[in-house]
Amino acid sequence: PSPPAGAPPSPPAMSQPPSHPPTGPPSAPAPSPKGAAQVPLQPPPEAPQGPPPALPGTPMVADQALQDTANRLFATVFTGDRTVQELVEICKEYARQPPDSREHKIYNAMIEILFKECKIFPKYGPKELSITGELFGSLIWHDLVPSNNVTTASLSLALRCVLEALRREKVSKMFRFGLLALEQFLPKLPELPPLCRMLQPLQHLKADYPTYHQYIVDILEALPKEFR
Repeated sequence: PSPPAGAPPSPPAMSQPPSHPPTGPPSAPAPSPKGAAQVPLQPPPEAPQGPPPALPGTPMVADQALQDTANRLFATVFTGDRTVQELVEICKEYARQPPDSREHKIYNAMIEILFKECKIFPKYGPKELSITGELFGSLIWHDLVPSNNVTTASLSLALRCVLEALRREKVSKMFRFGLLALEQFLPKLPELPPLCRMLQPLQHLKADYPTYHQYIVDILEALPKEFR
């Protein structure tokens, strides 16, 4: 199925979540399940006790200089000096560099820092969490999250974080985070049947975002029974 009307093929930068979903039912048939990514969803890490570390990325990475550079890049988004999409473009450029280059190592440090922060997202302020939700979903949309990473950063963990956020009450800031993240990679959902199967039973998503929910249902119904 096509993404709901109003959800562009390349999700735009969003500083605030929409008050209601776009209108218009999805129409086109789903792609063949041969292209569907059967990504297992990892459980989210447990939240630590005590006060949260500095926002974002207090967790240490191998090279302190790389961590400092990564944190400075994150800071430009939270201070408004860069948009989320501008930061994503930097990540895309760094990710294209040779694995042993400094730029690629900075990209790895940024991903590692962001995923180590997952467990304390609930302690973020509403503004910071909304920015993080947009960034999180944009990284998924642009394939900047490793799909086969044995460390903390992996696509399955990213999808699990979004799923768990969307399971929260619709008035919570974590639900807003999950919705913002999901909106960034809506066109990618046909590639993610396991996530669609877990989103489909969410009654508050169905009640308040019926177009999104129907899009998910259409994706699943277009799959052969053995893939549903």
